Amino acid sequence: MSNKKLNTYDLPQKAIIMALSKLESSDDNKASFGLITTDLSGDVYAIKESHFPLIQTAITVVAGFLGTGVSFAPAGIAALLILLVYFYKKNIKLNAIQGVLIQELKDRPGMTSDQLIELCSDNVKKDVVEEELENLTAIPDSSGNLHTIVRIDKDKRWYLVDI
Repeated sequence: MSNKKLNTYDLPQKAIIMALSKLESSDDNKASFGLITTDLSGDVYAIKESHFPLIQTAITVVAGFLGTGVSFAPAGIAALLILLVYFYKKNIKLNAIQGVLIQELKDRPGMTSDQLIELCSDNVKKDVVEEELENLTAIPDSSGNLHTIVRIDKDKRWYLVDI
């Protein structure tokens, strides 16, 4: 078992620990080898080696988004990290705004783009939110295959497609 250090970019340790606990406890293959350890707040966490770069990428993406002045509670940060890693495992690279939009639609299906814009930070412009929603209607995976993650109905309300 090797030891690697996660770069947490000053994200709350509690949020990362919550995400790691959920991600690694939901893994079906507990007996798999290739585990690494990381030290957070004095505790050591075992992470599958294949998950480490996904988790690090999610942390980097979320930290960059939060650096724009957006504020989330630790549970919200953990949920966003988990969501990003879920899609990264499917070879779909989401950015933080896309992750936030998916999370909001998961919690509140049928929102309009204006309602979603209101939930985003003042630092996130309306045209960016609308562009990201449109991007989520046909987003490529690493092989170039397109996936539909959200759809819009005739009343201009957004919904998640099977995730």
